[in-house]
Amino acid sequence: MKIFRALAAILVAALALYGFGRFFLSQLGAGRALEPPGVIQAAPPDFHVVERGELSAAEAADALATLLLARPPGGKVGVKFQRAGSVVYWLADTRADTLEESAATAIRPPPACRRPRSATSTTEARARPGRGVGV
Repeated sequence: MKIFRALAAILVAALALYGFGRFFLSQLGAGRALEPPGVIQAAPPDFHVVERGELSAAEAADALATLLLARPPGGKVGVKFQRAGSVVYWLADTRADTLEESAATAIRPPPACRRPRSATSTTEARARPGRGVGV
């Protein structure tokens, strides 16, 4: 009788451990493959976007500042470039006085962040010679 109780206790403990292990593994979920997210990234249709290749942040800021200076007031311009393997859009709207960055990589979906800095003050700072102001 003691042997039967010991075996039953071992069996119950093993089943409980097995059930806990299955529950724990089911909560982890399946691993994600490193592939692009199911998002088609494009600039809004009312923006004039210039496509560039691989650029650093400073080069992209210069390109955006040049576009802002060349476009008439009230325009919407942007730069599409690649940085560290991801496609990045920098969009400037002078009417709303905003800068927006949108980026997508194969690891995470594209974050959209609004920057509080105004597009006109950034352009003016970049236009002054000798100033190394980044965006």
